[in-house]
Amino acid sequence: SNMGTGAACVSVCKGQKVCSQSTAAPALRGRTSTASLRLGRRGLRVQAAASPVEGHNDTRPTGGRRLGSRAPPAAAAVYEAESLGLHVSKPAEGSVLNRGVNGSPDYGTPIELPRSPGFSTIPAALAAVARGESVVVLDDEDRENEGDLILAADRATPEALAFMVRYTSGVVCVGMRGADLDRLEIPLMVEDKANEDAMKTAFTVTVDAKLGTTTGISAADRSVTINALASQESVSSDFNKPGHIFPLRAREGGVITRPGHTEAAVDLARLSGCFPAGVLCELVNDDGSMSRTPDLLQFGYKHRLHVVTIKDLVQYIQTQELM
Repeated sequence: SNMGTGAACVSVCKGQKVCSQSTAAPALRGRTSTASLRLGRRGLRVQAAASPVEGHNDTRPTGGRRLGSRAPPAAAAVYEAESLGLHVSKPAEGSVLNRGVNGSPDYGTPIELPRSPGFSTIPAALAAVARGESVVVLDDEDRENEGDLILAADRATPEALAFMVRYTSGVVCVGMRGADLDRLEIPLMVEDKANEDAMKTAFTVTVDAKLGTTTGISAADRSVTINALASQESVSSDFNKPGHIFPLRAREGGVITRPGHTEAAVDLARLSGCFPAGVLCELVNDDGSMSRTPDLLQFGYKHRLHVVTIKDLVQYIQTQELM
């Protein structure tokens, strides 16, 4: 993700070869060209930035892991390009290919990739989630004004859970679709009409996996339970009730209908090609107080985690629908 100096300047157009002038490292040029070709076949243009993407905290290599099989091909190519710091442009509908002042193809207005100042882009966060990394997700200041650590449930590991428990409130939840909770026969803790939670968070009965756990509270035990919740092969009898994991029932329609962390966890997992269930827990400061925006941005920088907002996620999904 760290482009550094001498980053490749790449242009692609449908049916043409990549034209690249760069002093960048050969490995970076190769990765950039691959992403460019994939996008070029879909009528998109990419151009590398001369410096790291603004607000992009992660300076690690993106690695070789690709998005899950459920990710649309065009979206996967965009995510890959964005993780390399590339600028993606889309042809204006009905437009004719023109030449820019420097003779390079011009496809029209660049795609607006939602990003609040100082935060990572949603495609960069989705690529991280697909790799099994955690991301920090903030809701609006006039809502909870909190940040949750989120990762895909089917990517949960003992190490990831240990990290989560160390820096959060420790009340580890799993946002899930209603259909999956119904299949596993995990009911709501209280009915909707009796829910007095300020945000109407739909807590269900807590669970532990029956197999592979002891008391259910350790990071290893919780990761086993979370993996079981994110398995299409699991059945109701695979779980003990009550337990130490809090499944949450996400609202149908995701963050578009309810801009909460529960829905964000499901949408981030789904859009990254993972099973549509996400682990989430509120980040706290050392004194036990809730972490706010400055704390969360510093936390993301310190631990090299992407930090995004639910507002940007909503705008990103709406943009994808328009495309």
